[in-house]
Amino acid sequence: MSSENHTAAPRQAPRTLAELTAGPSWTIERSPTTGQWSTAEWRGGSWQIGLTPVRHGVVAAMLWSSDQLVDHVRGGEASVCAKVLGWFGDIARQRSLG
Repeated sequence: MSSENHTAAPRQAPRTLAELTAGPSWTIERSPTTGQWSTAEWRGGSWQIGLTPVRHGVVAAMLWSSDQLVDHVRGGEASVCAKVLGWFGDIARQRSLG
């Protein structure tokens, strides 16, 4: 007999850029000819996150605060998604400190 509770399953962290940017807070620019995304941006107060493809399988992500570059990373989708989630956590902590 199993006592698992499937209704309380933890939410999976996004591992693809499509999953990460699916929310309404993201602005996606696409090529008019191919439909391929060229940039994705998120803004929250003085914070901004930008994503852009570098080459097949590699994405660049940049974090700005008040137009100053704070951090940047290049890597595969899963690693960039993890980094961006970390940035969201950092932003939330800074906002809670006031």
